[in-house]
Amino acid sequence: MASKRLFSDWIASCTSVSETSIAPPIFQKWAAISAIAGALGRKCWYDAGQFRITPNMFIVLVGDPGIGKGVALSLPIDQIYRHLCCPVTNRQDDLEEAKSSYERYISFDQVPLRLERDRITGEQLAVVMSKISHIVPEFSQPYEPFYDASLTIAVAEFGVFMQKTYTTLQVLMTDSWDSRPEFNYKTKTAGEFLIKGPCINWIAGATPEQFVSCMPEDVATQGLLSRIVPVLYDGPRPTLKSYYPQLNLKQIEALRRDIGHISSLKGEFKWETSELRSKVDAWMAKGSKPMMIDPLMSGFNERRFAHQMKLAMAISASHRDDLIINEADWELAKSWLWEVEQLMPQALEKFGRTRVGKIVDELATLVQIWYDSKCKPMPLSLFKIQALRRISSPGELQALIDTMIEAKLVKWANDKQTFLSPGDQFILQLKVVN
Repeated sequence: MASKRLFSDWIASCTSVSETSIAPPIFQKWAAISAIAGALGRKCWYDAGQFRITPNMFIVLVGDPGIGKGVALSLPIDQIYRHLCCPVTNRQDDLEEAKSSYERYISFDQVPLRLERDRITGEQLAVVMSKISHIVPEFSQPYEPFYDASLTIAVAEFGVFMQKTYTTLQVLMTDSWDSRPEFNYKTKTAGEFLIKGPCINWIAGATPEQFVSCMPEDVATQGLLSRIVPVLYDGPRPTLKSYYPQLNLKQIEALRRDIGHISSLKGEFKWETSELRSKVDAWMAKGSKPMMIDPLMSGFNERRFAHQMKLAMAISASHRDDLIINEADWELAKSWLWEVEQLMPQALEKFGRTRVGKIVDELATLVQIWYDSKCKPMPLSLFKIQALRRISSPGELQALIDTMIEAKLVKWANDKQTFLSPGDQFILQLKVVN
């Protein structure tokens, strides 16, 4: 393991390597943040007195298909983080191969990182975490051992990992974000698994539709949604190329050595000065000044300080080994969180919509797409075909059309009422979003 850092800012250095990437810069940045958060894990924390805040984060990169969500994970996760990891497997060849890799970047007495890539069920996750849980002697007390079962999950497609029916997984994820002392996972077929020191760091890619449709129904009320930082990109699509320059392998090797160095950090993060802590207390006394007022963000705003502390710890570790949060770290964390908070209402807007509301939104979008592509209104006959695929019975059709016209989401394009155009209200919504 390198005894000295090669980069003064790991996050900036990681994102600068892939400047020519198809992935938007904001996706690259938050993927790098996730890598540091996973490298720190449960063995680092901020002591808030009656509870601790650990650096692990739940980050979801939200964007249209082909916008570079999976590509954003390639460098920090696949080409860097993975090379410091040991898989949970009985295959000796795989274990030897992993060992020959991670021993280049971490010291012999250091526990390798853990990574689950793409598909893993809740039961498999419970088995893995129960196996990797280990005691950290430095923080253990007589009769009170300190356990660590830190693990990073990286999934390019949100629905591969999360589904509406995965209610037990939702509880495990929630407790692991809080990094509670233990979690008892009960399965139908394999019995119980007591996970000691659960700490999950999670990054995923999702389309706006996946982000909503794959979540459990009670995700907002059960607390998982408020623990997620949705990073929405709604900017211009990248220009596609037939070839993208290869990454600098020497820089990648240096980034691996630095993340290995960062993964050796252990202990409590503290404020640089008492004055900074007083400044943060004053900020919290004012309600942490939630910048976005939206009903679906109420839970997130309640945990805003925890989100910001997790981000501030990652930023601090990106620069230094001292486990100190200085004012620059804190202000940068506020700035980066605000950057994504501005678009959170847009990322969350479809949560809680009724079945009819979702159908209406889809049909209004189809009318808009038809109008934009054909430069003419949509025939009512085609609209009915699309509507009948979404409603339970033909008897609902006329009421659905009347509702959409009354809400000004669509309008009749001719007196005979045989063609539909986008309504004024739907066009207005598109302008606000864009």
